[in-house]
Amino acid sequence: MLRNYFTVAFRIFSRQKVYTLINIGGLAIGLAGALLIFGYIMNELNYDEVHPYTENTYRIATKYIDEDGNTETWRVAPALWSDQLKEQFPDVQARLRIRWIGYPNSVFYKEKDKIVLTEELYFVDPDYGKVLNFDVITGDKENAFREINSVAINESTSELIFGSENPIGKVLSVSHPWVTDNKGLNLIVTAVFKDYPSNTSFKPSYLVPLEALRPGYKWGNFDDLFTGWLSGWMESYVVVKEGTDINTLEKEFAKILAENIDEESVEFFLVLKNIFDLHFDKEVLWFLEGMGDITHVYIFGSIGFFLILIASINYINLATARSARRSREVGLRKVMGSNRFQLIFQFFNESFIITFSALIISLIIIALVLPVFNNLAQKDFVFSTFFNFRLLVGVILLVIIVTILAGSYPSFYLSRYDPVEVFKVGKLGQRGSFSLRKALVIFQFSISLLMLICSGVLMKQINYITDSKLNEQGAQMISIRYGGTAPMEKYPVYKNTVLQDPDLKNITTANHLPRLDYFAWIGITVRIPDVSDSEYQWSELKVDFDFPKVFNLEFIAGRDFIKENPADSNAILINKAAAKILGIDPAEAVGIRVEDTESQKISTVIGVVQDFPYRSVQQTIGPLIISSRPDQLDQIVYVRLPVKNMQEHIQTLESKWKEVFPGIGFDYWFLDDEFNRMYESEIRMSELSEIFTLIAIFIACLGLFGLASFMTEQSTSEIGIRKVFGASVTQIMVLFLSTYVIMLIISIVVAGPLGYFMMNKWLQQFVYRISVDWKIILSSIGILLGLTILTISYELIKASTANPVDAIKHE
Repeated sequence: MLRNYFTVAFRIFSRQKVYTLINIGGLAIGLAGALLIFGYIMNELNYDEVHPYTENTYRIATKYIDEDGNTETWRVAPALWSDQLKEQFPDVQARLRIRWIGYPNSVFYKEKDKIVLTEELYFVDPDYGKVLNFDVITGDKENAFREINSVAINESTSELIFGSENPIGKVLSVSHPWVTDNKGLNLIVTAVFKDYPSNTSFKPSYLVPLEALRPGYKWGNFDDLFTGWLSGWMESYVVVKEGTDINTLEKEFAKILAENIDEESVEFFLVLKNIFDLHFDKEVLWFLEGMGDITHVYIFGSIGFFLILIASINYINLATARSARRSREVGLRKVMGSNRFQLIFQFFNESFIITFSALIISLIIIALVLPVFNNLAQKDFVFSTFFNFRLLVGVILLVIIVTILAGSYPSFYLSRYDPVEVFKVGKLGQRGSFSLRKALVIFQFSISLLMLICSGVLMKQINYITDSKLNEQGAQMISIRYGGTAPMEKYPVYKNTVLQDPDLKNITTANHLPRLDYFAWIGITVRIPDVSDSEYQWSELKVDFDFPKVFNLEFIAGRDFIKENPADSNAILINKAAAKILGIDPAEAVGIRVEDTESQKISTVIGVVQDFPYRSVQQTIGPLIISSRPDQLDQIVYVRLPVKNMQEHIQTLESKWKEVFPGIGFDYWFLDDEFNRMYESEIRMSELSEIFTLIAIFIACLGLFGLASFMTEQSTSEIGIRKVFGASVTQIMVLFLSTYVIMLIISIVVAGPLGYFMMNKWLQQFVYRISVDWKIILSSIGILLGLTILTISYELIKASTANPVDAIKHE
């Protein structure tokens, strides 16, 4: 009996090849897109699950309240705090301190004369593996940090430095401008650990014992780092027993802090946050990079849901549209003895076969596109990722829901009719199903239009924030790490060596740009005696003379630096925002004196430049001074490369670097990459949204094509009669298209205001933002209307240009 159900189903599919392919194809693409999105969401929601005691591991932060009641929470805490927690509270089972110094470490492997610059070197407690994941693949895990001159490296670093060599026992010389005073600190490789997965907040490349800091420590007594109640600020973790009351622990430790910290006007409090909650925390920047945004998870979740919905609507529409054509089959089956339950099972069986086939094809699609998706989403998914238990349960439920939704109408509607009535009428009326299809198409149009509007706003805002003055030629602007690695006095030598190449005429130096959120403030307190006695806290970019020219800064008053003019060594530029703060016109600002309150050094303003964002556009552009005195440590060399032969010019820069700075690593990146880091989450969301919006619209068009094909087939006789009575092809086209246009207009009324409201709310997070103007909405409507007309025109033109005699005979 069961075999008969499948035989009938496959015979029906073979007679309706086009509709079967549309149903399976649309559903498969929708399922593939949704599964990729849901896999991404699960990956984001399960951040840091790789660690051994995630549910009981907490990160320590410091809450600071000043005398005015202002509150600030820092992501670090004194090293002593975690020690005291472990000593005084039995529920605390383990603790870990991590020290990150900042600025790159130079790692030198003498045997291969290889130098690597890295910021991913961390000094840690020996008990690192008892708190965080430490999956050693080579070496001794238990004794990896027993000796103070040891280092554990991840497998990517091992491959980068040692290639296929066994790194255990090899010596790496690490130098740093502060920690080692640029002298080599020899470390022996004791372990190689697995790279951390993409959904991990902390991804070290090098782990070195904290004790390795002792020999070169020059900021006082090294032991004070671990014994002072307000010293030795480090990233700290604790592991507690299951069931520990964290609120009670925080309150009890607050009493200890109050007894030991003698600060009259301020209070300090311990904050414990489970590591599962760190990724989406909006209050504390727990990690310098890679913090998530829960809003993006909601957006992607909505897109995945919409993809499934649109694909399911396609299937339901075509299933209900073609169901009435099977009325005689139903009548005949009833006459031959089939009961209603058997008919219902047949329709649900067909629906299940379609849905299950689509699922299998969707998995094949995922396997094919996974490398591309990983690159876009910056994930490291493998095919087995999508066989996660929770995802599988969701997929099974999805198959059941789609099967029920698509099969319910023909199952319960057709199976209830009396066979005598069916044979008398010839076919069943479809007024109810037609109304349902119209409602579903309107809903489909609404979703597609909403996604188009949202995607358009996302793209425009991302373009707006990345196309700043500094990033105008970011793809050509190479940034070379200089401060803290190469001696300042040799910069002119390197610059002149580079300028010997006729193709390299734009080279300058300045602070690290753009200023990422976790960078130190580049501030200065100034007094403007020519304007007022007030003190101002402004930002200061320290550059060389060529900076305004290399970055094409726009002057609105005054002039640029002149290298040959000795007086300009004491000159500065300010931006328009600084002049505005002073309440004077830009032209009036030229010539005023600016005093540094700390050094009492007085500089003269020689020019005013148009405001440009040197930080994230989520922050207001504040007053800025541009001085011609490069910083000793925070210094990057910028070279604008010609478009042609860029790789050759990079090799030239590196070879000249090695001539001037032998033994110092050449580390570079492109400026637009740095801007992309700043807006990494937004750019990723925009790119994925664009792709999945296109997929959703393609699926919708696929369904429209199938529906249009069926409707024109049903109206063949009507079209023939209209042609006999003189209707033109254009009139017939307009008549049938008007039905879809009316449905689209209803969708516009629904989706337009909703898209406007949603994206306006999303844009509020940016200080500098576009507006959701009618151009975006009209463009989205135009795209959807154009695609709709193109999709259904083929079948309409074919039907309206056919011989009317054949059309009248059709039924």
